[in-house]
Order: sequence, then C-alpha cells, then structure tokens
Amino acid sequence: MTESDDFPDLAAHFPADGHYWREFESTTIQDAALLSLDIEPRAILELRQLAQADRAFDFLTGALEAEEPLLHLGQQHAEFERRHDVISNAVSCKTLPITGEQEKGTPKEIRLVDFVTWASAKQWPMPTWLSKLGVAPSQPKAQPGRENQQAKTQERYRRWQQEADRLKNSRPTLSKHDIAKIISNSSIGDEASDHTIRKHINI
Repeated sequence: MTESDDFPDLAAHFPADGHYWREFESTTIQDAALLSLDIEPRAILELRQLAQADRAFDFLTGALEAEEPLLHLGQQHAEFERRHDVISNAVSCKTLPITGEQEKGTPKEIRLVDFVTWASAKQWPMPTWLSKLGVAPSQPKAQPGRENQQAKTQERYRRWQQEADRLKNSRPTLSKHDIAKIISNSSIGDEASDHTIRKHINI
C-alpha cells in the first residue's frame, strides 16, 4: 500500500461531467488539469469555497488551523500539481496559446481542443470523452483510383484544348466541328467522339 492509498480517489467521488464540459470552447489551466484527471472542477470549486468559509474545515484531511486552508486532491494530488505546472509552462512558452486578450488578474484560459491535442501528444492518460475532443473528424475516403482517374480526365481535356488552339491558329477557317473531328481522329483523341471533344474545347 502506498501513501496515496490513504487518500480518497477524487475521480471516483467527483467524476468529471463530460456532457457538460465537451460543449466548452475554453477553460482555465486548473480546470484543464482537473478534467484531464477526470475530476469535476465545479465540485472542487465548491469544496474550496466551503474551506474558505470555514477555515477549520478540510473535506479530505480534516481540521486545518492554517490561515489559508489547502484542499488536498486525494490520490490525484501529486499528479494534478505536476500537470498544472507542465501546462503553465507550456502556456508561458506559448506552446499552448491563451484565448484572446484576457484581463489582468483573471485566470488564463486555453482552448480545450488545443489542450487535448497537446496533452494527447504527451500521451497523458485522460478520460475517453476528453480524448475524443482532440480527434479530427474523419474525412470520407475517396473511392480507389477515383482521384487518379479525375487527374487523367483533366489532363485529356487539357491536351484537347491545347491541340484545338494550335489548329485554330494555324488554320483560322476551321470550325469548332472540324477541329473536334480532327482531334477525334488523332492519337490524343483517346477514341472519344467528335461530339464529346466539341463539348470540352473552347474556340
């Protein structure tokens, strides 16, 4: 049994409400650290307010006579402090940008999606609902060879137009119909009809 086993598991007592937080665009550094540990920030805020109202009260560690009571975060306390420090350092280094202009004295806020992407890159264990916020929506897969076929078609049209321009410049009396017939019978016609070629050239 480790020393931390003497403290309660706050993620079990106060699990984060993913349905509530996934709608948020930004959050404070403290709340981001708590959410990454699957702890509900609003519950911790309420406990801190209770501790401030009664300086002798501490939910987890019992009575405190200190002037500024500190709420111990149970088994997650050390990891919370570590994550909070690392996040703060990333914000200071501008690896994690803060959201817009913030008033002096107010807690810095970071975009939740930016935080999750950054924390995922560090392979921090996080609740599933939070990890999903940093995953880009999957794009529909193109059909095999479809993009390649489209490129070939565009190249065919380009060759037809290039040949049509050359023929018109060298023989101005040729009509669009005549030019399409010539291209259709040439090696670059790709067995397309003169009607098809006529639709894809501009004369």
